[in-house]
Amino acid sequence: MQEKIMKTLFIIMMGLVVLTGCSKSETKLDNTIMSEFWIWFDQHKDSIAAAMKSGDEATIRKTLADVDTRMQKEASGISFLFCDHGDENGFIVTAGGQREHFSDVQSFVDAAPKIDGWRITAFRQPSYGDFAIKMGGVAISNENIQFQAFSLAGGGMGITLYPDNMTEDTRDLYSHAAVTILDHTIGEYNAVTKIHSLMVEPPTKMEPGVPVHPMIELRDFLDSWSR
Repeated sequence: MQEKIMKTLFIIMMGLVVLTGCSKSETKLDNTIMSEFWIWFDQHKDSIAAAMKSGDEATIRKTLADVDTRMQKEASGISFLFCDHGDENGFIVTAGGQREHFSDVQSFVDAAPKIDGWRITAFRQPSYGDFAIKMGGVAISNENIQFQAFSLAGGGMGITLYPDNMTEDTRDLYSHAAVTILDHTIGEYNAVTKIHSLMVEPPTKMEPGVPVHPMIELRDFLDSWSR
């Protein structure tokens, strides 16, 4: 499952280095246009599933591009991931961590009909246990990331992630990988609504005197902070 997700993330993921709160958009997608996408998807569901399970990189890339082109034509600003649930194929609609597109993600998923063999989900959901990613020659898991939490002057929580082996020269790759792992560790919705500022820095930038926690504890940490 992770291999299929990683191939998708590598091609269409929106990389974020800093997340800050922003106002919720009131823009609504057109129901007719959303329905056109899902009708198209239903008509091609079998060939899409076969392509994503083919193991052929060129076939997977072409399928991702075809779905993305169709989706951006009818729902610009949101994106998707494929995954394998064993007995079902997974199609995850994501805002790429951008809060202004959250309402569009939910509307898009609400417009989806029941599609045989597919589970359609809004937002990247939390995953439990170890989670690893390979991106641009960087291999990293949630076991290789630590974090510090800070109370912000205007209220809310700030989090800084510190991936092992990150340097200034590899900042972009590690930042993209770390934010992806964050979303999978706590879920895309929690990442944006509970964390008001997110930074990714090399371990050499850790703030002295501030407790350091392993990434795998972040979900429970956020729950306790919220209470």
